[in-house]
Amino acid sequence: MKTRVFFTLASILGLVLLVQPTPSHAVCTDPLGCVTIGPGDPIHIAYALDTGGPFSAYGIDEHNGVQIAIDNSGGKILGHDIQFDGVNTGCTPGGGLAAGQTLAADASIVAVIGTTCSIEALEAVPLLSEAGFVIVSPSNTHPILTEPGSPHNHPGYLRTAPSDRVQGAGAAEFAYKQLGVTKAATIHDDISYDGYTGYLQHSFVSKFTSLGGTITGQEVITPEQTDMSAVLARIAVGSPELLYFPVFMPAGGHIITQARHTKGLESAYLMGGETLFTPEVVDATGENIEGFMVTALDLTQNSADYYDSFLPAYKAKFGDPTSPCHALAYDAFMMIKAAIERVAIVYPDGTIQIGRQALRDAMYSTRNFPGLTGNLTCSATGDCADPHIAVYRYHTGQFPPERIWPQTIGTISPESGGMVISEHGDTTVQIPPGAVTNTVIITYTFAYGVPPGSNLTDIGHVFDLRAVYSDTGQPAQIAPGYNYTVTVQYTDAEKGPAIENTLALYYWDGSQWVKETSSVDTIANTVTAWPNHFSRWAVLGETRQVYLPLVLRNR
Repeated sequence: MKTRVFFTLASILGLVLLVQPTPSHAVCTDPLGCVTIGPGDPIHIAYALDTGGPFSAYGIDEHNGVQIAIDNSGGKILGHDIQFDGVNTGCTPGGGLAAGQTLAADASIVAVIGTTCSIEALEAVPLLSEAGFVIVSPSNTHPILTEPGSPHNHPGYLRTAPSDRVQGAGAAEFAYKQLGVTKAATIHDDISYDGYTGYLQHSFVSKFTSLGGTITGQEVITPEQTDMSAVLARIAVGSPELLYFPVFMPAGGHIITQARHTKGLESAYLMGGETLFTPEVVDATGENIEGFMVTALDLTQNSADYYDSFLPAYKAKFGDPTSPCHALAYDAFMMIKAAIERVAIVYPDGTIQIGRQALRDAMYSTRNFPGLTGNLTCSATGDCADPHIAVYRYHTGQFPPERIWPQTIGTISPESGGMVISEHGDTTVQIPPGAVTNTVIITYTFAYGVPPGSNLTDIGHVFDLRAVYSDTGQPAQIAPGYNYTVTVQYTDAEKGPAIENTLALYYWDGSQWVKETSSVDTIANTVTAWPNHFSRWAVLGETRQVYLPLVLRNR
């Protein structure tokens, strides 16, 4: 009797279990459908980037930034491996169309990181949006992609890159207010880039004229054009003090080289946009690159995590970055990861169900996301950037270029001296009373990268200190017999492989790094020096305990 009862209960329990829904049979109620990922299957994130075309310095850099994000995620999202693959778009409309067609046909894709160029997005995004994907670009900047009501703004599209509205206006403000330029001319290549370069020059012109400047000429070229002589000759007639040309390579290289030898433009400032923030322009122009300026993302505004952990990991795996977009790509991936973790339904056996519309909604609702490039908040049309634009100046044979604006500025008087603190608060410059003979303006400018010529290790603190007399604008120096104090705060992560007790402040004398008398406090993590001149400075250290000959400055 007892045995019979046991089997009866067991049979009933078995029937109850049979009618329970299994995770793989869960009903999807998302209006755009769901991506169902089995217990052992990966989460598929794809890319549509220029990894083999004219803008590949950006696309490969973006791809590498995502790889670091995946590494920092342990290669997994919600316990599932991450499948990261994709398509080379080549920075062409055709490449964007082909990428859109290929990726849209793969229903396993949860989200796409891309495109690199705005012109690709115009072709790819409509297809990817129709497929229900989330698409996040680290470098599309054309305003029409996120303008409310624009026919080119599609559901599911977002970007971590700032709009060109910011970049063009920033270039004009720098030219007028910082350089003192009142007359400028522009060149763009609207013909094949669907308004991208034309919009940048339009943004520049609008801001520049609103400040009181005059535009002396606006010329249009084709992207394939190599002979710029006629265009430059027409521009030279107006005697502009600055030529702004936010074009692509190789046209940008031709303009730089030929403008240097065009009568009437020999002394004009030359400035481009972020498309010319690439080592290709250095290789293409040789010594003509000296002094050429570009607007691009302000890397100094990146978070402490960028310098403490991301950049060292990036350099160790891939070498130096080749564009400003690696951190934007990192943020794009991390935003996608966070949104997946918010909306995914995880079943006991490990199956995951991701609603496509739910994922889009989570992305658009992103608020104050702590990214490498700032606190990211997404608009209803997909603008998520925390935009900061800087101006960089090239020097012959060197990449990346020198960041020259914005800067930290302090006023120092002979009677009381003064102090300048860097924008991140990690460097303090203390000038004692009597160290200057007249009131001076001291400018602190963070520099991105170390000039060649050193076998020592850079720990990420490179900066320029310059001083001019406030009444004449002429270069100023410290009075004889006086020194000032520079204290740099560093972190253990920044120190990296450098031997801590070898850290010191060095200055660049134009051909080599020269060691300044310095003191290291390994408890407080500070390097302090007492120089008597202004220069480019860097905190450097040895990586092995050997003492190489150093050039010592006579005191």
